[in-house]
Amino acid sequence: MRFATFASLVLASIGLVSCGVDESSDAERRISVPGDYPTITAAVSSARPGTIIEIEPGTYHEAVEVRTERITIRGTDRNSVILDGKSDLANGISVVSNNVAIENLTVRNYLQNGIVFNGISAASKDTGVDPSVDYGTGN
Repeated sequence: MRFATFASLVLASIGLVSCGVDESSDAERRISVPGDYPTITAAVSSARPGTIIEIEPGTYHEAVEVRTERITIRGTDRNSVILDGKSDLANGISVVSNNVAIENLTVRNYLQNGIVFNGISAASKDTGVDPSVDYGTGN
């Protein structure tokens, strides 16, 4: 009897741990491209603050606009995760929100910018970034 009770408690504990992150909170959430979403744009569109978007190896032909604060866009391998504008798209990744990190990927063949951060606000205080300067507009 004791063993059955102990086993039930262990299984209940495992069930609680495996429930995952509360989707309604700002807790860290991981999204995989192309595992969960076929494109980086689709993953970014579904992201909430605190989301980490992990991009698997491949060449992605898209222009991504980031409007969600506090997300990370991370390639799994900087040599094989490639955003390619095919010399046709203006910007690879345009960030218009605060506290966005872009890591470990290659961006190439865009007409203006590979990665551009616009609308830097007072949230950048004490970082060396001057909010009165328009950084990376491509002009």
